[in-house]
Amino acid sequence: MHGSYLHGYSIHISFRSAWCNSIFLLTLVTSGAAHSQESHPDSMLTEQAAIEYALAQPALGEAFNARILAAESDVIASTTRPNPVVSIAHDSADVPDGNGNETSVMLSQTFDISGKRALRKDAAETRVTSTRLDNQSRQIATVKEVRRTFAEALFRQQLREANGEWLKRIESALAVVGHLSSAGEASGYDRRRLEREVQSARARVRIVDAETSRTREMLAGLIARPISTDRQLGGELLPDALPPLETLLAVTERHPDIASLEAQAAAFERDRQAAERLKTPEITVGIGTKHVREPGFSDTSLMLALSVPIPMSDRGQAQEQQARAQTAAVQAERALRLARLQAELRGLWSEASQLRQNALSFREEPLTSSQELSRIAEASYRGGEGSLLELLDAYRAELEAHTMKLDLALRARMSRIELDALTGATQHE
Repeated sequence: MHGSYLHGYSIHISFRSAWCNSIFLLTLVTSGAAHSQESHPDSMLTEQAAIEYALAQPALGEAFNARILAAESDVIASTTRPNPVVSIAHDSADVPDGNGNETSVMLSQTFDISGKRALRKDAAETRVTSTRLDNQSRQIATVKEVRRTFAEALFRQQLREANGEWLKRIESALAVVGHLSSAGEASGYDRRRLEREVQSARARVRIVDAETSRTREMLAGLIARPISTDRQLGGELLPDALPPLETLLAVTERHPDIASLEAQAAAFERDRQAAERLKTPEITVGIGTKHVREPGFSDTSLMLALSVPIPMSDRGQAQEQQARAQTAAVQAERALRLARLQAELRGLWSEASQLRQNALSFREEPLTSSQELSRIAEASYRGGEGSLLELLDAYRAELEAHTMKLDLALRARMSRIELDALTGATQHE
């Protein structure tokens, strides 16, 4: 991997001022692989297609959209003006010449002259951004789970193939020894020993088959579609080389979790500013008419009213203090989380690098040596110079070396998947 460590996707990073220094925006751009595999359901399933299937689930999109709509409702509430109020009053009183009536109708409206509503709108919109970033974090977590399960299923598939090849080799040896035993050219012990080895090999294959079925069903549940037993999983288990540590550390500051906390802190700061402006009260203006009717007299006049609360006791002190404390708490949480994230990233980067190198070293030397020992043992046994136990030991050592190779590759892959999740990546080449 050189350049991008995202295969089939792209990362878009945007920077917005006024409320947040940086927001990490991760947009998954599908490359058409999932559509192609949808048209050919029996083709090889790749990790990229599995990720696209998982993210394309309607329920997942609906859950994300519901969170956004819930956050956007606060924006609507913050921009909605108070309803106007219509008041009607009717008075009746006795007057010297009869009965007098007075009826008044007034329409009043409250106005914000301090700008609190605009600040509350900014706070609500920033919380929408925070919710979108939280959705991206959930998306990254989903991708991480799919990749881990896919890697486990791919490991089981390759382990099944290795054990299957081992079983075929033992069965082939049993057929040859059985023929030689019938002709008196091989001992009955060798035949019975091979029969027992075949039984053990078949039991091992059945165990791996059961584990393979379990992981494939788990993967099918994550991508919300069945995976037929004859459908192969494609891809390399061993991950590619890691990007420089400094590059990844720089990316962590734009991780959705960190950016979401920045957005929350900005929203609480807007709340504090709005609370501070509660010292400037809202005014209520009213306009209406008054109709007076008495015996021999009737008149209608215009009414104007203006009411202003006097901020003597409640000047928003409690709201301001609460918003200030919430801002400080979120900012502190961001600093702590970023420090932990970067510390964890350093550890994972070191672990992933060492595990990959370990897997590469084992692949280059011990596995090749085990295969060579098997060939030597086979030639020695055919020539009558080696024993059956030596041959079986060589076969078993080769299987163990192959199993170790897969196990080391899986460990390196799992560590890399954790590392990618910390940096906001979803897949690497």
